[in-house]
Amino acid sequence: MGMWSIGVGAVGAAAVALLLANTDMFLSKPRKAALEYLEDIDLKTLEK
Repeated sequence: MGMWSIGVGAVGAAAVALLLANTDMFLSKPRKAALEYLEDIDLKTLEK
């Protein structure tokens, strides 16, 4: 019985890992930036 429970636990952990790695269901939804916020941003260029 011990080996079966370890195997089932490993398969369950792999299934949860695949679910969390490939979905964004637990992430918060992005918010749209307000126009006032976008007006105050200072853009910078990256040096090459």
